[in-house]
Amino acid sequence: MQENWPKCWNSHIKKNIPDLPPVMLFIAPVGLHLNEFVNKLARNVLCSETDDLFSSCDSCPSCQWCFNGHHPDIKIIKPTDTKDNEIKKPSEKGEIKINQIRQISNFIHLSSHQSGSRIVCIGPAEKLNYPASNALLKTLEEPPEKMHFLFFAHSLKGLASTMLSRCRKIFLPFDRAISYKNYHSENEVLKWLLPLLRMQDKIDPCLWAKKAGKTPPHETILILIMWMTDISRINIGLKSVCFPEESDSTKGISDNLHNLTNWVEATVKIQDMIEYSNHPLNLTLFYESIFYEYQNGFN
Repeated sequence: MQENWPKCWNSHIKKNIPDLPPVMLFIAPVGLHLNEFVNKLARNVLCSETDDLFSSCDSCPSCQWCFNGHHPDIKIIKPTDTKDNEIKKPSEKGEIKINQIRQISNFIHLSSHQSGSRIVCIGPAEKLNYPASNALLKTLEEPPEKMHFLFFAHSLKGLASTMLSRCRKIFLPFDRAISYKNYHSENEVLKWLLPLLRMQDKIDPCLWAKKAGKTPPHETILILIMWMTDISRINIGLKSVCFPEESDSTKGISDNLHNLTNWVEATVKIQDMIEYSNHPLNLTLFYESIFYEYQNGFN
């Protein structure tokens, strides 16, 4: 099976984890297939033909159960939407809820099918809502013997300090250029928004709102804030941190700004719109107001 994550992760794990602790948290940016990497680690642990964390035979019954999603000794918890459907992409809105954590409570008290390790994979961990995070604490404090929790997260923002204190944290190395490329290729908002932003001050809020369509505005606002912040940084002589590969466009906008104060004020106003982004009364009008504010930043 093809491994889509950075090759250096395997050696990094070998160096930093001589054995598998009860609770682990792996951290890496969006777009590097972190969930696949963690699921592969779980399969390695459960493989009946190998006895280490770094390989699996991919052909034994245990590996085949993992491939088919039916292994009795693994539980995978993913975020769900309001209708309890699993979300497929990190950019989609969803959360891990307390009823999913209650399923873990039942799972951990069952005996192992193969008299070996049992695994719970949870992530992205930043999607845990407050009740779910609280419900996990006691279980993480005293996990049963041979029970391992593998968390993964793209950011530590929003994660409870009490939960973090119970995890062995592994920050996985990555190449910023590859991370940037993968993120851009997988992010549905960037596919339509970035070509518009490259047009610099040629802004048509009504047309842009039509391009946005029914895209949830929360992710759009976050990307727009990162874009505008990069331009502000460039304007005062600092480096781009969010869109380094878009230097021609961001520097072009920075050089043509009439007033940095207006630009920063527009950034703050757009950021304030996040509060209303989950339930706008009229999505098209809401997008128009976002892009009109962006346009005002050029005044």
